[in-house]
Amino acid sequence: MERTLLNTTRLVLALILVTPLIVTDEPLPLTYFPFIVGKALYARTLIEIGFGVWLVLVMRNSSYGIPRTWLLPIFGIYVAVTLASAFAGVSFDRSMWSTYERMQGWVDLLHWFVFVVVLVSTHRTWDHWRTLLNFNLGVSFVLGLMGLAQYVDQGIFIYMQATTRLDITLGNPAYAGCYMVVNLLIATGFLIQSFANNTLTVSAGDSERDAGTKRSERRRGARIPLKGKSFDNLAALRTFWIMVIALDFIIFYLSGTRGAMAGLLMGILAFAIAYIIWGKYRVIRQWSLGVILLILVSAVLVGISVIVRDGSTTGGVEESGNLLTRSINTGLGDPSLEGRLNAMRVGVDGFTARPILGWGPENYSTAYDQKVTPEGVARGQKSYDQAHNKLLEELTTKGVLGLLGYLAIWSYVVFIVFRKVKLIGSNEQIFVLFMVAAITAFFGNNLFLFDTPGTLPQFYVLLAFIGFVDLQVQIRRSTLPYSSHGQPMHQFLETRFGVLMSTAVVMVLVVAVIFVVNIRIFRAAQNVIGMVNPVNSWTERSEKFISAVTEFPQLGNYPRVLWMDRATRDWLEMDIQDKSAVFESINNYAEAGIEREPQEWRIRKGLAYFYQKAAQNAGDDREILVKKARQLVDEAVDNAPSRIQIQLVRVNQHLLESDPEGALEVIDSYLAQAPEAEGRMRNVRAQIVDRIEKRSEEE
Repeated sequence: MERTLLNTTRLVLALILVTPLIVTDEPLPLTYFPFIVGKALYARTLIEIGFGVWLVLVMRNSSYGIPRTWLLPIFGIYVAVTLASAFAGVSFDRSMWSTYERMQGWVDLLHWFVFVVVLVSTHRTWDHWRTLLNFNLGVSFVLGLMGLAQYVDQGIFIYMQATTRLDITLGNPAYAGCYMVVNLLIATGFLIQSFANNTLTVSAGDSERDAGTKRSERRRGARIPLKGKSFDNLAALRTFWIMVIALDFIIFYLSGTRGAMAGLLMGILAFAIAYIIWGKYRVIRQWSLGVILLILVSAVLVGISVIVRDGSTTGGVEESGNLLTRSINTGLGDPSLEGRLNAMRVGVDGFTARPILGWGPENYSTAYDQKVTPEGVARGQKSYDQAHNKLLEELTTKGVLGLLGYLAIWSYVVFIVFRKVKLIGSNEQIFVLFMVAAITAFFGNNLFLFDTPGTLPQFYVLLAFIGFVDLQVQIRRSTLPYSSHGQPMHQFLETRFGVLMSTAVVMVLVVAVIFVVNIRIFRAAQNVIGMVNPVNSWTERSEKFISAVTEFPQLGNYPRVLWMDRATRDWLEMDIQDKSAVFESINNYAEAGIEREPQEWRIRKGLAYFYQKAAQNAGDDREILVKKARQLVDEAVDNAPSRIQIQLVRVNQHLLESDPEGALEVIDSYLAQAPEAEGRMRNVRAQIVDRIEKRSEEE
């Protein structure tokens, strides 16, 4: 029974690594944001199941309980600080649950903390990790094959259409690039270690250093090498690793992701530096030195290219496909780079406004929209709901305490490298340092991106592996060897009936959580699709909207904004019955979103614009709707004073109130601050001027 519980837990944890392949689109049930929602709910459900089975296992055998590694309390403190930031932030709902587009938040972080705890607790040997990581490589290989199919326009699924940059099942080329880089380094670690086992020898000087280490460790009563079973079918495994490396590199290249390239270089650089310091094979140290020099020269050349180039102001970089083309076309005038630099400047301003605990997890967009300047909006136009830099994201949304908590996790990784990697056997050391390179690559990529359900499993698997290395060194240095023969928490659990009963109770609780939370989110996301489906009547769509925001209210604001936008756009074409149903749904359920996110401007803007449109043919209710719209517009201005969308709604409000001079003043005042916005406001301004002139002629 104990063996069954343990194997079940490990199987469930392994299946979590399939997350990148999950897309809630045909042939699966369709949801809102199918590349994100399905992945997050799939991973959370399996984490909950795995946690439940592990809990029963621990009750049966306490030796599989939480291990003694600093990783877990450090990670736990970060989770606690994030929760404190959620309470102190501007929107508790968003901090806890995020949005359908991101599916992050504290709840998701808690799941990944549980994942790391269970993973470290149940994977105690090198063989366990070798199996798990090779399974992960298998998933990446399948994803790579799907990427090739997409590249040649033979997409297996309808959502895998041919494109200049591959996104496969991840929904964004940047995610695909990050995922492939991590697995490329993992496979390289396996491959090089396998050759080091048989072909490389430790040089004389290194032998003395290694021997000294071994003598020192023997005096402490233990050997350090993380030995596992010898490789079986080594030729087949090497072939597999080479295929993974080749395929993952091709997909990484075709993703055209410059951030992933920077991450890859950082990972390789981390391995090379660490190996020069602590590595025991002279030939690898020599190669590492050459790699460092090559990377430094390349970095200098790229830096010079970026500085001297005029850049592209017409979107040339965005339109190009592969990595080489996008890299050589990068310049200081690159719109993507400009937008991200602007987002970073605004993020710093947001941090200074709330420096201790920040605006709350997943509330970067609120900080951005309040602090961005008209000039920044006019140039970038789009809003940023993420900082596109993980460190700045932590600083803005969680303040100094959140950033310190996040950096503490990475400090733990650095500590393991500096203090314990040198104690590991020669061959295993190579692989461990490649895992360090992989997690460094993830960190480097996140300096230009953000976390997402498709890539997060890679980070937390690698983080748990670092915890495993820490534990192995502790165990080998301890005079008390690790034992898997623990005691049950109660005598009742020694019996088969006791195990079955405890399993049943825990699984009932797990299933309850799955149905109360995950299934409700899934149904709500499905209702959003029905809400926007033009095949349905507006009355039917109104019912779907109500279901979408009531099934799981914590994630209801994205559907609210989307629904008001669709309804406003088609309001004049609706018949009386449909207008009645739509108006009732918005009037009764839209304002609840303001209470959930008091500083979110999009809901106020969307509701104000809807009331403005409805007021045009509202008869006796016109004045009431105009007043409601005015209040919402004024509140929206307070929450996002520089957004062009808000200015246009202000203009519309003045026109609705028969005040074209006021509308013209709004436009001219904004253009005085951001002349770059003239192109977007030119036609509106011309119409207002024409209206004023006609009224003057009539008078």
